[in-house]
Amino acid sequence: MESMKSEHARLRRYNCWDGQLLCWALLTATLGGCNEGEPDACAIDEDVVQAADSPSRLGFSASELLASAIPAEGPIQWMTPQNGFGYEPASGSATLEMSTQGTPTDITFVNMTVRAPERIVGTNRCRPHLEFNAELAVRTDDAALEEVMPARVTAYAIDDVELTARLSGASIQGDFTVGELPDGSERVQLGLSYRLEEGSGSGALVLEAAMVEPGATETAGGVLSTVASWQWD
Repeated sequence: MESMKSEHARLRRYNCWDGQLLCWALLTATLGGCNEGEPDACAIDEDVVQAADSPSRLGFSASELLASAIPAEGPIQWMTPQNGFGYEPASGSATLEMSTQGTPTDITFVNMTVRAPERIVGTNRCRPHLEFNAELAVRTDDAALEEVMPARVTAYAIDDVELTARLSGASIQGDFTVGELPDGSERVQLGLSYRLEEGSGSGALVLEAAMVEPGATETAGGVLSTVASWQWD
């Protein structure tokens, strides 16, 4: 039990909830990289479960945060497939809209503090924050995406927000189509990351195809291709 708790805390500390390659790729694409550092660089002093409309110690509730940070809208650029992928659209531009549905769930205020400053490197964010699950609606005006994606939101302030979401390739409802996959891969996922900071938003869409060794039952890593990216002022 203790080892499971420690692993959960480590993934939370790095904002990589399941440790998958896609998570790291999404965070690297738009959030400036995963939170690097030694595992004990940060300390979680306290977890406090919150109601959706209850103000956190940061001064806002999960519902207020979503109303402020999302909806968001702006142009994106479709990118040329990489690493053996084939998909459409693979060029041109579109307008992407993000909104949320329903009520935030699994809302927790995490009082995270710096334990060992000398161990922190890169973009480590040992800061108190509010984290929760949300349903993210994503659409583009070219009909490529008409999706509802489960998302994880981490908010350090009302205008300092990180969001990651993912969806099985088989569940894509829009006209976005995945054709060719890298050799030896299967189970493609579409991931989205979004970073809001002081009024500016950046994001990316990334495909991951899990690699499976011949005769194996477990995946052996994954192959990635950035599908689209954006920077909104």
